[in-house]
Amino acid sequence: MNGLRNITPDMEVFSIDECFMDLKPVLSLYGSIEKIAELIRNTVLGAGNGMVCSIGISEGKLTAKFCAGVNKGKTTIVAPDKIQTYMADYDLSKMCGIGPSLLSYLNNLGYYKFRDMVKAPANLLSGVRGNTGHRLQSACLGVDPVPVKTKFEKAKSMGHSKVLPPYSVDRDKIEGVLHQLSHRLTRRLRDNGFVVSQVTISLQAHRKVIKETYKFPMPTNSSKEFIYQINKHFKLWKNEPLFQVGIHCNHLIDEAVGQQNLFVNDKDKIDKVKDEINNRFGKNSCRTASEMQADEMNMVPVIAFNFDATNKSKNSL
Repeated sequence: MNGLRNITPDMEVFSIDECFMDLKPVLSLYGSIEKIAELIRNTVLGAGNGMVCSIGISEGKLTAKFCAGVNKGKTTIVAPDKIQTYMADYDLSKMCGIGPSLLSYLNNLGYYKFRDMVKAPANLLSGVRGNTGHRLQSACLGVDPVPVKTKFEKAKSMGHSKVLPPYSVDRDKIEGVLHQLSHRLTRRLRDNGFVVSQVTISLQAHRKVIKETYKFPMPTNSSKEFIYQINKHFKLWKNEPLFQVGIHCNHLIDEAVGQQNLFVNDKDKIDKVKDEINNRFGKNSCRTASEMQADEMNMVPVIAFNFDATNKSKNSL
């Protein structure tokens, strides 16, 4: 992602392995779309140690993404005045944002291909999906009205979850996983300058979810406060075999403008010291004993969908 941003700063990271790039401002700099596409491919090839990418170039984000999906691993360039004709005979399922339920809705009305959308009422999708539906319908006709977002938007929620080994019942290990998740989450909150007034904790059993939201006395990003609520939540668990655990926060509050706590305890200082050690020597260089219980679960590490590859200091996998 950093390499691609050297080609144009007008870039929006869409997921761990996708981004949108506005090429209009730099077209005169490179001379042609084809040359930019070649530069993109060579950049990914070099930075990714031989990684092959799919490149789609057209009039907007969704239409360009459609083009990238048509010829995987290759470059597909379709001029804005030709994209509607190019898309016409493809199934509507090829459009990003049209999932199974929306596709079923369209199919039931007789719309199967992009060409079918030409005869659809102008408000067909806005009536069921609002502004998102309006955008999708427009993109199906070859015009995506939403520009590339070049400014980073602050997160509105944060959370972590883990799938456990089947039928997990070892309390110490499960508790260790949740403690590990809470340390990751509170570190992300501190890195991004957020505090929260409540946390939702969930334990996924076979036939039910043990889920509750707990309010803090004061907005916080202290791991001590989170772990206190986790230990409280475990009193609701009756030793049912668990398959997944999670911890989630909504309504993030900017720490700089939120109400401040006059009483900073020793645990807050410990969080700060841990953050400094992990920032200097790498994540997990300094951990609590309870977190180490999670090591015995042999879980596969995953990358969050909203992981920002261009900003390592703001992420904790």
